[in-house]
Amino acid sequence: MATRPARGWQILATLLAALVLELVPLGPALEPWWPPWLTLTLVYWCMQAPGFVGIGVGFSLGLLQDVLRGSLLGQQALAYTIVAYVVLRLYPQVRFMPRVYQVMFVGALLLSSELLVIVIAGASTTGTATWRHLLPVLSGTLLWTLLLVARRERIGAAGRD
Repeated sequence: MATRPARGWQILATLLAALVLELVPLGPALEPWWPPWLTLTLVYWCMQAPGFVGIGVGFSLGLLQDVLRGSLLGQQALAYTIVAYVVLRLYPQVRFMPRVYQVMFVGALLLSSELLVIVIAGASTTGTATWRHLLPVLSGTLLWTLLLVARRERIGAAGRD
């Protein structure tokens, strides 16, 4: 059973929901574990609808997030632009690989995005990075794994009907 193509409003709604989730204020205990929702959503839509979501959308979302967070302008925009480019460039090959490699691909994207933001922030301010800055990479990779498992189960259940 083939999945039907996403509509523009579905893409926009999920990207806006991810942006809102990025801006939710959390306590100090939960904040390091909060997944990078916008990065994950951007990766997903670059894979599922590359004709609609790409480098320009990634740049725009990053700029919007920089403005809303009050962070260094262009910091997230650069990270999201690079993530979108890598997904668009490599996903046609990665999608034929086993699921474990797809999870590793997304984990590497999340890690490179987070490291780029850390380097830019460290070069522009006196902030220091700790291992806690990498916890969103772990939670995001686990979330992507759950997404793949749920998607496989849904496709398997549809095939049994």
